[in-house]
Amino acid sequence: GYWMEFALGQTKEKGDVQFGYTFARIEQDAVLSAFSESDVRAGTNVLQNRMIFNYQVARNTTLGYTLWVGRTLDRNLQNAVVASGLPAGMRDPFLTRMQFDAIYKF
Repeated sequence: GYWMEFALGQTKEKGDVQFGYTFARIEQDAVLSAFSESDVRAGTNVLQNRMIFNYQVARNTTLGYTLWVGRTLDRNLQNAVVASGLPAGMRDPFLTRMQFDAIYKF
C-alpha cells in the first residue's frame, strides 16, 4: 500500500487557511481493513484521493471541507466493493463524497 500526503498552511489564529492533498493506493489485504482509514471507499483494494480545505473562523473554531474521490482497484477480487449494476469487464467508476466539519476547541 502507498499513502502520500501533504498540507500547506495552519489553523491556529483567526483567518488561517490550510490546504491538503492525499493519494492512497491500498492493494487487497495490504493492511488489516479494520484498522485502515475509515472514510476511504473500501478498507483495501482501493485507489483514493482526498483534498482538504480548513479555515480558522475564530481562535477556537475551524470550518473544514474534505473531498473524497476513490474507486476499487480490482473489481474481480472476492469481496470487492463495486457499484451495483456495473456491467462485466467495466472498471469501477470513481465515487465522489464531500465532508463538512465544524471543529470547536476548548
